[in-house]
Amino acid sequence: MKQTEELDLNTVLEKSLVYLEKNNPEDVIVSGTEQVNYQLRFSRNNIIVSKRWANVKLFFFYVKNKKMAGTEISDISSIDSIYNALDDLLKFSSVLPPKEDYGGIAEGPFNYKSVPDLYDPKIINFSDNAVDMVEQGLNSAMESGANHSAGILEWGYSNNMLLTNHGVNTTESISRFEFLIRSFLTPIESGQGMSIGRKLDTLDTFQAGDNAGTIAVQSKGAKPGKNGVFDALLSPTVVADIIANPVRLANPFTIEIGQSWLKDKIGETISSELLTAYDDATIPNALGSRCADAEGVPSQRTLIIENGVLKNLIQNTSTAKKAGTVTTANAGIISPQNSNIMIEPGNFSFEEMISECKKPTIYVTSNWYTTMTNAAEGVFSTIPRDGMFLIEDGEIQEPLRELRISETFPNLVKNIIAVQNKVRQIKWWIEVTIPTFAPAMLVEDVNFSTGTQ
Repeated sequence: MKQTEELDLNTVLEKSLVYLEKNNPEDVIVSGTEQVNYQLRFSRNNIIVSKRWANVKLFFFYVKNKKMAGTEISDISSIDSIYNALDDLLKFSSVLPPKEDYGGIAEGPFNYKSVPDLYDPKIINFSDNAVDMVEQGLNSAMESGANHSAGILEWGYSNNMLLTNHGVNTTESISRFEFLIRSFLTPIESGQGMSIGRKLDTLDTFQAGDNAGTIAVQSKGAKPGKNGVFDALLSPTVVADIIANPVRLANPFTIEIGQSWLKDKIGETISSELLTAYDDATIPNALGSRCADAEGVPSQRTLIIENGVLKNLIQNTSTAKKAGTVTTANAGIISPQNSNIMIEPGNFSFEEMISECKKPTIYVTSNWYTTMTNAAEGVFSTIPRDGMFLIEDGEIQEPLRELRISETFPNLVKNIIAVQNKVRQIKWWIEVTIPTFAPAMLVEDVNFSTGTQ
């Protein structure tokens, strides 16, 4: 039996669904992806790693008598090997305890609307241009004054399929790219830039390199900052991490396990009225967009926070039934999952936001090592990295270093006083793993402490 002739992805999934349905389960989801990925890594202005990998991944979710089990496999060399894996899944499921509050998956079939700009056919031949695009970013950073840069360009494409025993059958092709560059003047004088998306005509390594190099040069001669409470101007990169926190935590699973400060907050004001945010899987060119969630429910936009008021949690079918509401098309099977986070822009240009900073304000361009010290109360700390600057009298005065933000998320989001009038798509592997469209924000009375390198 030849895999290319008889074991294509669609055949595998259809046979697997039939095989699992023989046991009269309540719910079955079978999904698979055929993907090709590429990576160029660079350091000190040179490409040091070039990789290509292609694989097939299959995921199976099975529920009988409210006993839930799932497995992932990547071997489709023979249908017998797949059936053996499914037999193991069935045996494992039979010995599990039932999850009494499990509410099932969605009933299909559904009609799906195409989300624009999720697949760019030019991605197939992008390898021919990838090195040039990296060099463009590196040259841009050096032209801005940086000595050297490091980072990564990843891109790829996949074909995704999903079937359930409730009439769902979806197929979707997607492409993606992620370019991240960090530029250095010295080991402690640095800046970061990025460009991410799905459509190659939006890849801008030149601008990303220029941003990274410019921030690195501007941070030359940074002095240690001082303890205190300051206003903070947060870049979109930082906003996507710490201001987007309540959108990520508006999740019944996270609340149930005690890892969210939003318990019993639906309908309450949790932030400044300047904050409005959505979970939105329908944004063109966004890395989290898709035609359907992991149950096959058509993608949608869900209002999470409106003018500071928590309006909704994200839901899958099971959590929605438990809460007496409806799914928001955010399955995750075991728990709901965000797609893209969209924070609405405000009324200020970035230059106007700087001019608003009359009293001492700290401009933070990026951050890492965000750590929750009390998740239920939203207590956290994070370390600014790369360029950080003191603003006073509406102008940037000097670069700073060695500070930590030690705050609570409730205080932070309630103290937003200005929002930039445009957003950027942010995603990077250390802090912002959910694609987030974020503006810069001005936040008053933020606690900064010293002792950080």
